Amino acid sequence: MGRFVQVAAPRPVALQGYARLFGGTAKLSNKRPPAYQRWDTGAATWDVTLRFDGRRMTTPFHVGPKWKSKPPDPCDVLESLLSDASSYENESYGGWTQELGYDPDAAVTRRVYKAVARQTEKLRRFLGDSYEDVLYHEDLRSWCVGQRHVP
Repeated sequence: MGRFVQVAAPRPVALQGYARLFGGTAKLSNKRPPAYQRWDTGAATWDVTLRFDGRRMTTPFHVGPKWKSKPPDPCDVLESLLSDASSYENESYGGWTQELGYDPDAAVTRRVYKAVARQTEKLRRFLGDSYEDVLYHEDLRSWCVGQRHVP
């Protein structure tokens, strides 16, 4: 635990005709996923540092027991963050709880919603001017995934 694993080297990525760099590293953390999120015993948390256009963002990424020995791919982490941000940005609290099947009156639901709000703001700062392009345009949201197959 605690050693850094290089997951992907920075690589040029074309977004709307201008070059960007995206990459990341992951470090297995000794932290456990938050109890209120009800993860199975044996789940693990990776501290993932993403890099994009000269900026860095570190975020926890929780995985189940079968995935804890393999570092997460930075593209998977980014897609997960974008999915959460999209659900937050496009719904009111009531709509968000209904869409995701949460009890709107539960304290745990409010905790999760506030965590997603904080995470979304962090992602907005990380992506800078590219935030809305990457978040709202499927062809741009998939740019990272498409880079996996480039030798």
